[in-house]
Amino acid sequence: MSRFTVPPGDQTVQVRIIDSTTRIDNFQLGFLMEPPMDGMEYMSPLPSWSFLIEHPSGQKILYDLGTRKDLNSFAPTVCEHLKAQGWKVDVKEEVIDTLDKNGIAATGISAIIWR
Repeated sequence: MSRFTVPPGDQTVQVRIIDSTTRIDNFQLGFLMEPPMDGMEYMSPLPSWSFLIEHPSGQKILYDLGTRKDLNSFAPTVCEHLKAQGWKVDVKEEVIDTLDKNGIAATGISAIIWR
């Protein structure tokens, strides 16, 4: 087993968790874990979070795990997969709108990492 060594440093960042308002329902337990649990066929609605990472320099990075409100705008393969799995995906608000409502402008984001 190799070890991952983190070099010492004196910088810290602020990390904020953002409720992306995405919820995935009708998600079969067996899709994520085995062995099956008696009496539990489906997961509770799964949330999806995003993270805003703020460096002391003022740069902001958004690690966005949210989903678009318009699910039909995904690639056809993704849409077909969601339909085939029978998942119910609900998104109340885009992450960028949540940031804007909380005083963080899209133009203030230095980089976005989408999963």
